[in-house]
Amino acid sequence: MSIDACARLVAKGDPDRFAATMATALPARAPLLVLYAFNIEVARAPWASKESLISHMRLQWWRDIVDQAGRSARPAHEVAGPLVDLILAQGLDRTLLGAMITARQFDIDRQAFEGFDALCSYLGASAGNLMQLAGQALGSKSSNSSVFQAGGIALGALNLLRAAPRLTDVAAAPFDVADHGLITRIAQFGLIQLEAARQGQGTCTQNERAAFLPLWQVQPLLQKAARLPALIGLDQLVQHPLGRSFGLVKAGILGIW
Repeated sequence: MSIDACARLVAKGDPDRFAATMATALPARAPLLVLYAFNIEVARAPWASKESLISHMRLQWWRDIVDQAGRSARPAHEVAGPLVDLILAQGLDRTLLGAMITARQFDIDRQAFEGFDALCSYLGASAGNLMQLAGQALGSKSSNSSVFQAGGIALGALNLLRAAPRLTDVAAAPFDVADHGLITRIAQFGLIQLEAARQGQGTCTQNERAAFLPLWQVQPLLQKAARLPALIGLDQLVQHPLGRSFGLVKAGILGIW
């Protein structure tokens, strides 16, 4: 399974997850890079064209790849091929993969969430499922699924807040960046999910815990968002480079995130 193209895609399109992956043990890197590359591909699909039909077709193409894995020829695509290999090798839950694809249909419509519950569902189906699949790719059993879901939702909450200003600029805001009460609520929800993941990680093996490394920035940045929600609209929810580097080292060596 060649993952060079996946690695390049993640390094460019999701540098934080790439940095976290490079901090894991070598055997864990390939499956994680494949999943993260797949996530980038489906996340980009809604923005590939101004024609919603084309975006839906792109998502359907990925849905067909997942559904037909092992039942048709291995695709030559640089991400789809390794993804099929990973699905077959690790028995990844295709329902979770399909839900990740379906969640991105929301982005095609360029509309705000219809309430907080809809926002939470989106985070679970996208970021939550991604971390759950990362755990599966590293050997996790279904008994740990809620732990990975919680961690993924926490990271998804942070990423959604950080992306909101750029989405607002293209008239595709998922929520009003001037709604400081909602921003605080999202941040606090993410922190609750982060704590749930921390409490449950003890049931995971050392190898499986590599899936949690992308969480290294979540606590300080969500705490900052909850305390200073105006930073979201200013696109200033960032961490000092030294703090960022130290946090990743601490997570990679000590497993503290």
